[in-house]
Amino acid sequence: MKKLDNRDIILNETFLIPIGSVGSTTCKIADSAMGFVFIFNGTTDPKSAPEYSWEIKDNVVTITFTNWADPQGLVTTKPLPLFDLNNIHYGFTAVDFLIAKQVHYFHFQLLSGGNYE
Repeated sequence: MKKLDNRDIILNETFLIPIGSVGSTTCKIADSAMGFVFIFNGTTDPKSAPEYSWEIKDNVVTITFTNWADPQGLVTTKPLPLFDLNNIHYGFTAVDFLIAKQVHYFHFQLLSGGNYE
């Protein structure tokens, strides 16, 4: 098992997601297949900080990224929280580059264990 500090890396994927498209994948969590959907909402306000929100419905985690549109790239400087399942904390790290204002080069790591702020 790959690790990041005291967390297990359970999903480690790279996507090329054109503007207006949605990326998705599945992985096994707690003996169940769980889907992940990645949506980029573009920039609502150029002066606003990058944000994310998430929801779980029918074993699918949808993560929406807003203000993630920097051609110089964005990176999570520490693992960010997602959800708890069976008393285990899950979070993620991500890197995103908007290439030619058309395609998100997006790398996502899903982590389990440890604590997230």
